[in-house]
Amino acid sequence: MKKLILLIYWGLITSNLNAAIIHIPADYLQIQQGINNANNGDTILVQPGVYAEQINFSGKNIVVASFFLLTNDTADIASTIIAPSNLSGLDKSVITFENNETSDAQLIGFTIENGEGNYRMLGFAPICYGGGIYCYDAAPILKFLKIRNNNSECGGGIFLYESDALIENCTISNNICNSVAIDAPNAGGGIVMWNCDTPVIRNCIMQYNFVATAGGAIYSFNSAADIVNCLITNNHSVVLGSAYYMDSQSHVRIINNTVSGNVCDDGPGLALKSVMYCIDSVNVTIRNSIFYGNNPPAIVCQFNYGINNITVANTNFEGGQDSIYTNNGGSNLLLNWQGGNINTDPQFMNAAAHNFHLQPGSPCINAGDTTGVTNIPSTDLDANPRYNGTIDMGCYEFQGPVSIFETITSSNPVLLIYPNPATEIVRVHTSNNNPQTLIIFDPLGKIVLQKEIAGETMLDVSGLAGGVYLIRVGEIGQRVIVLK
Repeated sequence: MKKLILLIYWGLITSNLNAAIIHIPADYLQIQQGINNANNGDTILVQPGVYAEQINFSGKNIVVASFFLLTNDTADIASTIIAPSNLSGLDKSVITFENNETSDAQLIGFTIENGEGNYRMLGFAPICYGGGIYCYDAAPILKFLKIRNNNSECGGGIFLYESDALIENCTISNNICNSVAIDAPNAGGGIVMWNCDTPVIRNCIMQYNFVATAGGAIYSFNSAADIVNCLITNNHSVVLGSAYYMDSQSHVRIINNTVSGNVCDDGPGLALKSVMYCIDSVNVTIRNSIFYGNNPPAIVCQFNYGINNITVANTNFEGGQDSIYTNNGGSNLLLNWQGGNINTDPQFMNAAAHNFHLQPGSPCINAGDTTGVTNIPSTDLDANPRYNGTIDMGCYEFQGPVSIFETITSSNPVLLIYPNPATEIVRVHTSNNNPQTLIIFDPLGKIVLQKEIAGETMLDVSGLAGGVYLIRVGEIGQRVIVLK
């Protein structure tokens, strides 16, 4: 690990020979002090700890990162927290970009909490936008962040205005838009995109966000966005769109998303209750995704605001095309229901325990299609290879054999391991019922466990460090990923 850290450190220095590395708190006690003294191209490395402050990039194209940048250890994300207290005045977002920062401005590896949004006169009205992150006319890269427990009147987690930000490998959870102010839209519990050209949300988890009005996870207004490889679950909207709200000529592509467990309460009549609500000539494409287990499962289009175009392909959509309609039976919906769609139980590992990986035999395995679909990552939400055969539906690619029913009837010996990745218990099934020796090798080839099995057994892997292991039974071997 020391060699790895030194190599990365050298890369930070040599990528720009004039750049500096500023250490927090060794060089400056506060992150903002480091930013104030930084120049374009500099890197600010922040030691684990709780930083009770707000930060503003102030137009500087710099990297602000926790030690995760060096270690790739998610423990550094959890232990490096930016959480202001006793907020007052007009600026109450935790992080602010509002001076034309480019993609060279990067925020990497933090937990962001306790924001209440910047008070600005834009969008809906003069209200508070972006509890966790406020991004106005800037295009930063936001990676490996936990954005949680923030609130605002628009964009509980993140607010993007005329921004082409990249949001990648972030978990956005438990953010709230629930103001009693008269002008408060209470929209976009996770993310709001407003007048944005090409923002990308990739490999993100959006869960347990709450809005009093619209878009439990995502609200898009006049924006063209890609939402790829995302898990959107257990979000809650009181009125419109438990997961998504699409508004005002938005063009949004939803690719390989898993959308489940989101709840929308009864709206004020006119059948507004929905997992996605569309209004005013939006264009939404859904491919290779799973929409299942939401209450209700419907996509609803507003009847009196333009023609809404919805394309669905190779997606497991609960209720089928009958669950996509206008709220008064009107004709302002153009539904392009393409091939490969299904309406059946996706067979999640354990949705009640928030495990949305696919079981062996799931109808979503190898049921996707990449034809004509651009910008699909080569890995899934777990960073596992995306193409294990044909691409699967949803954000998790099944890593085992195609089907337990197919494999156990094969004449060749078969080894089936699930769930994979695993955190505590992994089940090992072999088609050979005779006693055999099971061996687990760590990434260096060292034996960490050896036992006799016959047929099927359960292994406790909770004591293993995170990483990729090889499980071998007889002459058959298969990888298993242990997550921590």
